[in-house]
Amino acid sequence: MVEKLQQAELIGTLDLKSKESLGAIVQLFNLIDSQILELHRCSSEDFLGLNSKFKAFYKDAKAISISAGSLFQLFSTGANRKLTGDLEAFQANLDQCHTQLGRLLDSILRRVHSLRRHLTAIYLPLRNIAQNSSTLNLLLANLTLGRDGLPDRVGYPPETFAALRSEVELFINLILSTGRQAQGYAHRLEQEERAIQQVRNHCLRGIEHVESSVRYGLLLFAEKHRESDALIPEITRKTESTSKSIAGIITNLQYQDIIRQKMEHIQTAHHELMDNLTAVARADDDTEKARIDALVQIRDISSLQSAQLVATNREYQQAIEMLAQHFRSISRDMEEIASLSRDSLRARPGDTATTAMSELLGRLQHSREVLASLADDVPSLRETLTAIAETNEAITEDLVLRHIEFGQIRSLGLPLLQLSEATQQREGCADLLTQLKSVMADLDTYGDIVYENALHMQRHGVELANFQAQLQDELPLWNSLAEGANRMHGIAAALARTEQESASLLSEIEARSLRVETDTKNALREIRYYDFFEEAIEEIVDILNRIAARVREVVHVEESADLESVRQRYTMASERRVHEAHTMGAVGDVDLFGEEMPEVATAGEDDDGLELF
Repeated sequence: MVEKLQQAELIGTLDLKSKESLGAIVQLFNLIDSQILELHRCSSEDFLGLNSKFKAFYKDAKAISISAGSLFQLFSTGANRKLTGDLEAFQANLDQCHTQLGRLLDSILRRVHSLRRHLTAIYLPLRNIAQNSSTLNLLLANLTLGRDGLPDRVGYPPETFAALRSEVELFINLILSTGRQAQGYAHRLEQEERAIQQVRNHCLRGIEHVESSVRYGLLLFAEKHRESDALIPEITRKTESTSKSIAGIITNLQYQDIIRQKMEHIQTAHHELMDNLTAVARADDDTEKARIDALVQIRDISSLQSAQLVATNREYQQAIEMLAQHFRSISRDMEEIASLSRDSLRARPGDTATTAMSELLGRLQHSREVLASLADDVPSLRETLTAIAETNEAITEDLVLRHIEFGQIRSLGLPLLQLSEATQQREGCADLLTQLKSVMADLDTYGDIVYENALHMQRHGVELANFQAQLQDELPLWNSLAEGANRMHGIAAALARTEQESASLLSEIEARSLRVETDTKNALREIRYYDFFEEAIEEIVDILNRIAARVREVVHVEESADLESVRQRYTMASERRVHEAHTMGAVGDVDLFGEEMPEVATAGEDDDGLELF
């Protein structure tokens, strides 16, 4: 502000008709020179700050692209070929196990249920046999009533009759015992059937659960493969976009050298002008021509430098805006890559709490626990079948023995049943023998029912023994489930590593993306161009315009100063175009925001419109 007031005061007091005013003009150009040095510092700070941020941007952008590529490669077909191969092989093994064990367990259940049905079918006949055997024993006792019992009267050997009664009494005790055993066996068999049903349900549901988890894993990987195949080109496009932005930043950062050179050219022209003015002011020969020539040179150089500063300001503004655009573009690309990465890991759209891998990992870990819990099912089932078969064998042996024993009773009692009608009439035992025949017939009927069911039970016992053998044959398959728990652990461990790696990559991507976004805002906020550079150039241009205007008020000549030496110092085409446009056009003030300035970058420029050396 002090310099601005000082410059305004100097311009207001200029007496260009005297040679002494040249010293005041030199002082003005010295003040302008100090302002240009401030512009140097401002532009240096802006570009050094952006360059420093760019290095971090470049590192983060490259790391994000690499991490995103690595993240999507985690779910590519090649990266998970072994994992999906293990899952597919295990699924085939599970399917085979599910089919074979399901068929075997269903067959076992059918046999056990049929065994229970036959056991139930003999329970009532056994009770009837016991009751009829007691009736038979009572009838045999009635045959011995009187002074001489019927057996003695008809010549039935006493020892044979005694053996018959003894057999019947023993048979009664045995049949009652067999009935109690059958009742206990039926109750136990009912419990064992429920236990086998529970084993079946536990096994098959467990296998189905694991199959579901494995299918989920295969479908998930297939889906993630498709997503990766679709997203990798998108990531590539974002990376290419970032590369273009990086190239644009590199190009626009070179403008620091361009503005430095242009400012140096302006300063050099000023210094030469000041040296010339100082020489004229100190010269002893105070000629009017020398003074007029000096003023014309002041007028034309002031106007020219105003034009060069305006052009430089526009280029600077363009470079700053292009840099800001590229920085924002990189930030957007990185955020989109981070968003794509987040979406690729989600279990389902909109689910921000669970990743697809963590859900699958949880399923597989639970599947491992399920498989481990199935490890003892077949051995326990074999033990159950062994116990059933042993009990069934004992029961059926007893039932067959009872059938044999009843055959002996029938043989011993047959002579009594075969007494002639005449003998029965003579002895008055027809009714008693009729009852005896009826009881024996009932015993025959019930005995045949029991025997027939006992034979079925024996066959089922043989089948259960065969099932035991099949279970033994299935043990390798069943053991593969136990081994599958270990395999599932290996698959889950590999998946956990993938999950950990993907989470780490995503965390890095998100952290770097956030840093890029934050650094972008900070970098653009720290640019001083709009706060200082533009305003400073406006002040310098205003001073130069006012100096030129004061000269035009005093000097009324059409001749122009020889500015060829100034032109020869230019190193960029834009400077020459501004120079030529200014020297060939009308002399007048230059407006910093006017439209009369030519476009400064037309040839030899990059895709951002920035002039290159």
